Amino acid sequence: MNLRKIEPDDFNTFQAEIEKSRNLVERTINLTWFYVQARFKIPEKEFKTIYSVDGSNDGGIDCFFNEGNTFYLIQSKYHERSQKESLSSITHELQKIEKTIVGENTNKYALDFINSLRRALDNPNAYFEIIWLSTNEVNDKTRIESQEYLNNLMSNRNWSLNA
Repeated sequence: MNLRKIEPDDFNTFQAEIEKSRNLVERTINLTWFYVQARFKIPEKEFKTIYSVDGSNDGGIDCFFNEGNTFYLIQSKYHERSQKESLSSITHELQKIEKTIVGENTNKYALDFINSLRRALDNPNAYFEIIWLSTNEVNDKTRIESQEYLNNLMSNRNWSLNA
């Protein structure tokens, strides 16, 4: 995994630096790394241990960790050409995450995280934050409808934690 130290002044500079990565997977990893480092101040060594494989068998999980009673799950999508994100692409990933939580999908790198999350599903004092990290534009309507979809998913499963 080749992580880049990126300190952009604007999105174009950021994108140019990420584009230096060899392939889409590395670009996605570096997008995730940039976000996790900026928001959570997680060192590179720790990031490498919490980063889950990106690909068709990741169960909707590209990065995961928890702090106290908050569970963070990051799904990253790097697109070379930015466009409007569709609600269906987000809900598809939420369905994959749901299937991973209930055991229908697997992500062997995230087993401990998923097991801890499962134990917290009935805890109204626990928090589950799904971060959709994308170079695509997510408009307000799509953001609101995605949250409504997640709320309905949580309600239909009778999960008590906050999402």
